[in-house]
Amino acid sequence: MTLNCLGVKFPLLLRIVLISAAAASGIVRFGAATTSIKIMKPSKSILPALWVLSFPITAIQAQTAEKAEATELDPLTVTASSTVASGAYNYPETAVGGLKTETPLLETAQAISVVTEQLIQDQGTPKLEDVLSNVAGISPGGYYGDWDYYRIRGFDASFNTFRDGLRGDYGMNAEIFGVERVEVIKGPASTLYGQAPLGGLVNLVSKRPQHEAAGEVGMTVGSHNLYEGTVDYNTPLYRSSQADGLGVYGRFLGLYSDAESFIDHVDRQRLYLAPSITLELGEDTQLTLLTNYTRDTGVFAMPLPAKGTVLHNPNGEVSESLFLGLPGKSNEIDQSRLSLGYELRHRFNETVSLRQNFNYGRFEQDWDDVLYNSGLAADDRTMSLYPYAYDEKLDRVAVDTALDFTFDTGSVKHTLTTGLDYYYDKSRTNTHQIDYSDPNSYVNIDIFNPNYNFTIPGYATSSYSVAGSEAVGFYVQDHAKLTELVTLTLGGRYDHSADRASDESKSAFTPKVGVTYEFIPDVAAYANYSTSFKPQWFSTDANGKPVDPEEGENIETGVKYGFWDGKITGMASVFHLTRSNVATDNPSTPDPFDSSVSGEQRSQGFELETAAKLFPGLDVTAAYTYIDAEVTKDNSLPKGTPLLGVPENAFTAWVKYTIQEGTLEGLGFGLGGRYYTEQSGDQANSFELPAYGLLDAAIYYEKENFSAQLNFNNLTDKRYFPGSYNDLYVLPGEPFNMTASVTWKF
Repeated sequence: MTLNCLGVKFPLLLRIVLISAAAASGIVRFGAATTSIKIMKPSKSILPALWVLSFPITAIQAQTAEKAEATELDPLTVTASSTVASGAYNYPETAVGGLKTETPLLETAQAISVVTEQLIQDQGTPKLEDVLSNVAGISPGGYYGDWDYYRIRGFDASFNTFRDGLRGDYGMNAEIFGVERVEVIKGPASTLYGQAPLGGLVNLVSKRPQHEAAGEVGMTVGSHNLYEGTVDYNTPLYRSSQADGLGVYGRFLGLYSDAESFIDHVDRQRLYLAPSITLELGEDTQLTLLTNYTRDTGVFAMPLPAKGTVLHNPNGEVSESLFLGLPGKSNEIDQSRLSLGYELRHRFNETVSLRQNFNYGRFEQDWDDVLYNSGLAADDRTMSLYPYAYDEKLDRVAVDTALDFTFDTGSVKHTLTTGLDYYYDKSRTNTHQIDYSDPNSYVNIDIFNPNYNFTIPGYATSSYSVAGSEAVGFYVQDHAKLTELVTLTLGGRYDHSADRASDESKSAFTPKVGVTYEFIPDVAAYANYSTSFKPQWFSTDANGKPVDPEEGENIETGVKYGFWDGKITGMASVFHLTRSNVATDNPSTPDPFDSSVSGEQRSQGFELETAAKLFPGLDVTAAYTYIDAEVTKDNSLPKGTPLLGVPENAFTAWVKYTIQEGTLEGLGFGLGGRYYTEQSGDQANSFELPAYGLLDAAIYYEKENFSAQLNFNNLTDKRYFPGSYNDLYVLPGEPFNMTASVTWKF
């Protein structure tokens, strides 16, 4: 018995697995003749993921069993990365992130930015938020320097970074050495990705095996006793001599770094290992195994108070190098991340193909921290500190399985995508706390003349907690090319998620629609409407139940371009985002932690970004953003309050020129900078972070297999503060610093 769909004959075994995957998740229930589908409540077990995992193996076995009666197909070449435009910084012609399929950016009705590996290398940017500063619409900066903080179109997207299309990258700064490129999908992406932030999402694309043997080793030294070594080795492990498309390719990335900081008593060590392997199992099937392990140890820095940094303090300015804690005894962290995953691609025929991404993540961390009890004392120089420690073990599973159908209905060309994804996490935490009512549990420190001759108080209590969530989503999307110039994209998704702690569940439907029109060659206008949702498990009502999920709505329009064979690429867009069901204080109860979903926020603005290779040796990238983001409804904040950490205007640019011939061939120079206007320092906008601008430069030299690079950051040694949380948590920016790198390729 077979199930025939668009030319693909699915055998009984595959039919059973496909039906079981959906039925086990509870999303759909089939009738006896598989003609009826009913939306059901998902199970809270991990069974959906196990069923979905069995899908690709069964499908491939079924296809092999029927090979004798299948129609012979034309050869398919599978590549690991998309075609790159002419310049080193220019956008690729196609990107996967926006529609989860290889779609030209001019035909994608959404603002999508791509930061290339070359730009990341040229700027010498080891931090994700520095990489993202090249993208219009992103406001980097938080209150801890060792974590990635960023807002997209005015709304916080930190700790929601995706990797290789799956939710789950978490912890301290993502390791950029292991990244091939960074994709930014602006506006709601919930239709394809589920619980994604309203402003957009960041997807890190991992480096993966290539067909040709290559390798390099590198060394970097820099300010604050930075020492770093890297290795990148790629090799074919097996390549068939027959024209059967069989091959095995491997790649290994390794990094070790040891550095201190411009902040006293702070240091950090990192080990990063990322082996990967690609199995080409014929012309139609490719399986890539992606793994990485990151270990961070050291002492991290606490933020500084607003008085003495961004606000006046009668005692003077607080030094950016101030360490708040007990050197050698506090603010220590030990964190490790293990990621095991794969990407599977299989083409059944010219009409139907399968893709599946899977990732398992194991995250462990131990903190020994010192926190702030309250604001500065009346003397504006004394802070009260107390200890706080915890350890956490977190497991995450994410899997996304989809079928892509390519077919025509008359003159209309369709790419229809239907998929099922599953996400699960479970956290186990031990927390150690003081007796907050005991005055002996606190210690005082003078922020202008710190005396570290004190003893950290002991802990009074310890507690153990388990938390976690589970989510299942089913999505459908049709990208239709109505004519050679016009495309229409329609999509919808049903999500069901559950919270382990409260035993509550929430559901949502998120649609989207978009259109593009290439009104002149290589220039396309686009418009879209899209929505998002995000559960608020940690905001509870008067009955102790989680409030309804927050919702988002986006309307945007713009123009994309790729002039002169891709030598100039970019886009301009105008957007209007509304964030509703925002959890805010519930004035009807005396409990300050009771919430209601009566809040609303709005962000609107304009973005412009471009990358160009104007002539050989010259590469340019630039971006400008205007954002008007404010509270439009709240029970405690006045209407019109600016959103936290969102500068109204932002500009960034980078120019690189490399001499192309003569004695100095291979010598290059880079110059760039960033400028941000003032931004709100806390949620109530009780103070502002001042505007600031930074100037960076670089010198390059490359000849044959050797390259060297000098990067100079914050050339003017500007004192600045890029982010904050409130008047006790203000992040100091790094003063002038430099790095020197050498690389040998083989």
